[in-house]
Formats: sequence, structure tokens, C-alpha cells
Amino acid sequence: MRPSPQSELIQDFYRAAIGQHPWDSVGRSIARSLGGLSLNLTLRDPGPGTVDQVANLGGSEAARKLYTDHFAEHDLWALGAVKKRLVGRSMTGSTVVANRILERSKIYNEFLLPTVNVHYLAGAILSLPNGRHAVLGVHRPRDARDFGPEDLHVLDSVLPHLQRALEIRHKVQAFEAMAHNGFSMFEMLSSGVIALGPTGLISFSNSIGERLLRRADGLVSAAGKLKALVKHQDSKLQHLIQSAIAVSSNESERAPGGHARIDRSQGGFPYGVLVTPAPPMYPGAGQRSIAALVFVADPAEGNAVGIGALRDLFGFPRAEAELAAGLLNGISLPDYARRSRISYNTARTLLARAMARTSTRSQLELVLLLSHYARLPRR
Repeated sequence: MRPSPQSELIQDFYRAAIGQHPWDSVGRSIARSLGGLSLNLTLRDPGPGTVDQVANLGGSEAARKLYTDHFAEHDLWALGAVKKRLVGRSMTGSTVVANRILERSKIYNEFLLPTVNVHYLAGAILSLPNGRHAVLGVHRPRDARDFGPEDLHVLDSVLPHLQRALEIRHKVQAFEAMAHNGFSMFEMLSSGVIALGPTGLISFSNSIGERLLRRADGLVSAAGKLKALVKHQDSKLQHLIQSAIAVSSNESERAPGGHARIDRSQGGFPYGVLVTPAPPMYPGAGQRSIAALVFVADPAEGNAVGIGALRDLFGFPRAEAELAAGLLNGISLPDYARRSRISYNTARTLLARAMARTSTRSQLELVLLLSHYARLPRR
């Protein structure tokens, strides 16, 4: 039985994420599935203000550069969606910006209409780690019809996979850079990294990964392989590892790897784990000496490192800094209150004070702000 077009598209997301399929080809497939004539997929980092163009369809190289260098900062659709917090779901352009406003804008009159003939949009904003976000836009010209609910339904069905593929792409790119500079570059990461060979045997760990394994607090090395102590969590972990290895070895095109939470046997916040295939360009890739990478985020490590930096940067008292570090590590407010043995109202008060101190208006905005500083090196 032939896979559905959406299933094939999702497979292409993950192949592109690990460098086995061009992103521009993925862009063409997305646009075709929605009946669009052009597409733009970018990654944006509000911290340094950078724009990374992942895929583009229907525009020349000069148009790509023109958008990135001059018009990305005037993109009413993208900026409006972020401002309205329309994140993680599909939308039409008119949902974000009224047509009468768009038609009077700088980007419409100086770029969209004369350069790429764009009038209608269907797209989405996807939240990514470290405060970054992806902006996807599929376009139709003025003489076409606008996108409708059936188009948005198609887009919504693939967005979670696109988001995960872009997360994997980011990890793979980071690993590719490290592969060129030697394993010592792993020490710059604030998470544990455990590299696995094609049979699942541990090939390498950075110092944080080694410390996690020595601690044997939820994750262990058993017979040379990475294991979780909780049985059902280990089953999921092994499934993620095998799927990542299979894709890395070109034995499967299904969704590779993924996320898992691993409980700690000694109590405390669970580990956050991401399993991803190793990039094809890793040295020795012909024999796949490294087939999968496991990134382990330890909230306890994050707090120990992050609290001092947060206090220095924002003037947080210790209680607010601990809460901010917890939120930054993906812990929900109720869960933080329960684990810290404080009332939910107290946690809400600490959150309100931290927001006031940073001039942020929501928990999401606070976490996005803090995430820009999560990559600071340790002192």
C-alpha cells in the first residue's frame, strides 16, 4: 500500500533534518500540498536578531537575500503572529493582518507584490528551544483565491512533525560543527551528550554525560549501552534509540528519535532526553561509527549553574532565581510549587515579581527572555 502524500511529506521532514534530503524540496512539497505557488521557511533568533533561511520557493537568490537583509524585520505576518501569540497552529494572513493594512505596508508594496507576487498566506509560527522560532509561509498571488479551512487542516496535521524536525536539524548542525572541531567542543554544551554506535553501544560522553552515568540516578550504562532504570521508560528510550540508528543507517525513513522524560531513582526533577540520528558528515560516517546522539538535560545541573547567572543578570533574589531556572528547564509552575514544597499561590507571587523585574508580561515572555542567556558559559 502506497503511503499517503502527508506521510511521505513527514518522512521528508526527518530526512531533511539529518541532511539526507534538501529542504527546498521539502518546501516544494509543502507548497504543493496546500496549492501554494511560493513558500518561505525561516528560523529566527530574537537575541542576536538573526534570520536563517531554511527553504524558499518561488523567489530568486536575490529575493531571498533582499528579504533576509531588509524585509524580515518588516514582515507584518510574522511579527503580528508572534505579538498575538498565535504559536503552534496554522493561520491565514488575514487572521493576523487585515488586508487593507497589509496593502498599505512597506513589505507589501516594495517586496511582496513587485518581487514575488504574493498576496494570500497560510502559515504558522513554531516555538523552538533557546527562544528561537520558525516562521512558515505558503503563498498565493492576488488573482488566486484565499486559503480556506481545508488548507489549514492539512497544514495542522504536519506542523508537529515539522517542529520536531527543525529541533533535530538544530542539534545536528551543532554536532556537525563540533565534529569539525573535535570532541572537546562537546564540553561547551550545558547538557549531557552521549554518542552511540550502530549497535547502540556508548562510544563517547562529554563530562556532564559521564557524570550522569556515574551517578546512576535514573540513567545507567549497562553492558555498554544506555539504559533507564524505570522499565517502561527504558522501553521508550530503546525505541527512540533504535529508530534514530535505523534512520542514520538508511534502514528506515520513519520519524527518528524523539523526546522522553526519565525519572530519577534518588528523587528530584526528571531528566529531559532528546534522541537524534548522528549527521551523515560525521567523521567515519561510511561505517557509521557514531549512529545516534542522546542529549540529556538535567534540571538540577541547570539550576546549579543558572541561578548565579540569573541573579547577576536580572537582580533576582534567590527564590525568584530558583523559580526562573525551573521554568527555563521546562518545569510547569504547579509542578515547581509541588516539588519545591511551596504553595501554588506563593509560586504565582514569585512569578509575578520576576516578571515585574524583567518587564515581561507573561510566563512565556519571561521564559523566552531568559532562554537567550541559557547558552552563557559557566563561570
